Amino acid sequence: MSNSLNYKTQYYFILVILCLLLSNLAIANPLHIKQKLKVLSQKKTWSNLLHYSNHKSDIKSKSFFLSKEGMFNLESEIVSNYHSFFIKKNIKKICRFRARYLWLSKQLKYTTTLLSKCKHYKNWTKNKSIKSVSLIFASGYLDNPASFFGHPMLRFNFTNKDALGLLNIGINYGALTPASPHPIKYVIKGLLGGYSASFSEAKFFHTVATYADNELRDLWEYKLRLTPWEKELLISHVWELLGVKFPYYFISDNCALRMAKVLELIINKKLMNSFSPAAVPHDLLNRLYKTGKVSQINYIPSTQSEMSNYYNHLTEYEKNIFKRSISTPKKIKALLKNLNNKQKIHILDSLIKYYTFVNTKSPSSKSKKNRRNILLLRSQIEIKSHSFFTATPPKGLHQGQPPAALKIGLGKLQQNSFMFFGVRGAYYDLVSPVLGHNLNSELIMGQVYANIYANKLHLEDLTLLSIKSLNPSNTGLPLDDALAWNIKASFRSAFNNSKKILLDLAPGIGKSYKSKDHSLFYIFIDSLITSEKRIRGINLGPKAGFVINSSKLLRSKLELAQYHNIHKQRKTNTVSLETRIINKKYHDYQINIKSWQEYTQYSIMSNFYF
Repeated sequence: MSNSLNYKTQYYFILVILCLLLSNLAIANPLHIKQKLKVLSQKKTWSNLLHYSNHKSDIKSKSFFLSKEGMFNLESEIVSNYHSFFIKKNIKKICRFRARYLWLSKQLKYTTTLLSKCKHYKNWTKNKSIKSVSLIFASGYLDNPASFFGHPMLRFNFTNKDALGLLNIGINYGALTPASPHPIKYVIKGLLGGYSASFSEAKFFHTVATYADNELRDLWEYKLRLTPWEKELLISHVWELLGVKFPYYFISDNCALRMAKVLELIINKKLMNSFSPAAVPHDLLNRLYKTGKVSQINYIPSTQSEMSNYYNHLTEYEKNIFKRSISTPKKIKALLKNLNNKQKIHILDSLIKYYTFVNTKSPSSKSKKNRRNILLLRSQIEIKSHSFFTATPPKGLHQGQPPAALKIGLGKLQQNSFMFFGVRGAYYDLVSPVLGHNLNSELIMGQVYANIYANKLHLEDLTLLSIKSLNPSNTGLPLDDALAWNIKASFRSAFNNSKKILLDLAPGIGKSYKSKDHSLFYIFIDSLITSEKRIRGINLGPKAGFVINSSKLLRSKLELAQYHNIHKQRKTNTVSLETRIINKKYHDYQINIKSWQEYTQYSIMSNFYF
């Protein structure tokens, strides 16, 4: 009986060995491999690894491809990779194109032991000690055209305990520009694709110093929920991309699009809106959150936001002492003398935040000396506290309305009714919900309004670009504000001739003020440069506006302007009222009243966001 068992055991053992040998022979068979590689070359992951779109790679660097035809031929590239990785066992190329090697090894069921020889990668990842990956988003920065929409980055976290993670690896993507480019050339080349761009790395404290401290932009962390395989493939792919050149367009092929393409390697869903002419980070955040891959959201306030938070949490009495302290810094000790330690901590901590902000915005030896003196006073108080209040972070930016919009409505001009329709490419206006974009600002690109009036199609507005940056003070403290400014470039039909298209340019500069309920008042010296015959040329005059937050669901803007034509001594008055009834994230209603010259127009519309 025992002999019979031994024979059976030996038989099954030999059978298993034969099966393994036959399977290895099948894998090694050139015809089998050729067919297998052809199938794999059509996989979405392979085209994502090579950043293919429209049957060719977006990557400009020839060194990124192992085949001469790799930029245009997915199958040719996968064959060349197979020979380099598994036939020649070229360690240099395996380590250089680590993500491709990992993916191909998994598909072909090969081991990846050769990766142990990649010393540079091991050093870079601290021997694979990266615990997690986060998408970091810097809020929009209207002083730089390349950062209108905000800026997404990646962060590779060596620890999950440090929320700020200053020593983690930051992965940035940006245009390769001269150190101090000419502003006009910079914008033109950026819009027309005159620059290349690439991924780069730096310690995350450089990112915080650049965005949160120097440019006063809030940061958001979207920590990703990844499997070990997804994490390793993503990090390996970013390693491959460092220094590789891509085309760059400020609006359509920018940091948002490229970060989306990288994340699509591990997320089998489109992360950008294909219907929008602009690549907007909001789409990336919104769609990423919907995938369920976001495990945690953290808010990192800018130096200015942190200062505002501290100051606005002081009592009125403490604010009074605070203001007297910055107006007469030599008397700080006397001002604090009769206060208890808790009050002293509140005021001194707030002063430290204020002078940190001042030294960022307008550094001087005097402000630096004042900060040092305050730090010394603070160190003499035994009670230790990081913060005397618990800040309520703003809601995640993904909760804001999508940037593209479809608008449909009805209206009345004089005694005639008309049908109204339009689209907006991006992004938000002054009466949009406050989530998801810069407060107290407007950024509209690619907006078209048209109506059918008196059986004729009229181009009511074609806005190429409209920016309003009101920059009100959140505290009323010195330096906590800036000049307000706006600029608009648009086309429209002449009122009495729908076939005649007019050009309007409207730059202006002014000042804005915020009330306690966050409503705004602004006043401008405005201009209108137009090709309209009646007021052709340059028109100058005052413009005043109010943005009223009646409730969370209702926002209104009233704007009045009077323009004086410097050539024809003519005067034009305009009044507009816009009210947005914010119903849902993807849908709201809008009521407009507009009066100019002797005409008045009323309209009501429904807005759909996507």
